[in-house]
Amino acid sequence: MASGAATAIRSDLGSVAQDFLVAGLGATTSIITAVILAAVELRFDFSLYTWMFWFVIPAGAILCGFAAASGYYLGARLFNHRPTGILLLNMVAISVATFFLIHYLDYFFIEIDGKAVRELITFSQYLDIEMSYTAVQFNIRAHPIGEAVEIGSWGYLYAALQMLGFAVGRVAVYFHLKSLPYCDSCSKYLAKKGIQTRYTASSETLTNAVKDIIQCLSESRFQDAIAVHAKTAGSDTYQKELVLRSQIQIKRCKSCNQHWLKFTVSKRARDDWKDNIDELGCQSFCAEAINVESVVTQTTLPS
Repeated sequence: MASGAATAIRSDLGSVAQDFLVAGLGATTSIITAVILAAVELRFDFSLYTWMFWFVIPAGAILCGFAAASGYYLGARLFNHRPTGILLLNMVAISVATFFLIHYLDYFFIEIDGKAVRELITFSQYLDIEMSYTAVQFNIRAHPIGEAVEIGSWGYLYAALQMLGFAVGRVAVYFHLKSLPYCDSCSKYLAKKGIQTRYTASSETLTNAVKDIIQCLSESRFQDAIAVHAKTAGSDTYQKELVLRSQIQIKRCKSCNQHWLKFTVSKRARDDWKDNIDELGCQSFCAEAINVESVVTQTTLPS
């Protein structure tokens, strides 16, 4: 019992240490992003992070939040660390700090009539002026409409939306990392092994195939499910009229060789595939080694 408790403590300490390492990389890329954004703003008078869609969606800040969060993503994958709630809090806190760092760099380097702004006013006064005199330029299809309009005290809400955008970019990275298949036993992200794709225009063909595939999976006959999908779900060659797609994706843990299978069904919407038929999909871990290249010649289909 004492040994088990000691192992759990070591595991918790290891997780905390990895949190710090990943957070360090995330903070580094956040600082780099802030420096680049401030430099571009000072040199070209261009602020990507202020871009808004429909006046309320901080698209520019979200994109910058993604870029700043790249260190978290790389760190998590490098150290095979599944992010914790503590790391999420760190990501949100750093997102707010990044916003203020960008403005502080502007404040530190801006000059008026050859005199540094930092020698004339405090940083808090600078922020108050920046937000109180925020001007919004309206655009339609990237073409400016009229003159920029000052929004007065609404500038504080505008700044809050930008901070939210920075946080959204990081939170999206966090949940993406949490959604990736992970081997809890070995504390490693699973590696890609293979993917099998079939296309069809017939919903009846796909429905019948799905029934057989789901039954095989429910009975833990994973390789049979792969073979059924290969033979009955449609063509392996995409054609424009084939608007339904099914996929079996396989990943595995390189340490314990545990395999993971995910079955999805998608429908084409314009030029993209939407995984909007969730009730037809499923995913599962399996102990046996499975392969999408393998073909089971004697497959017993469910009756």
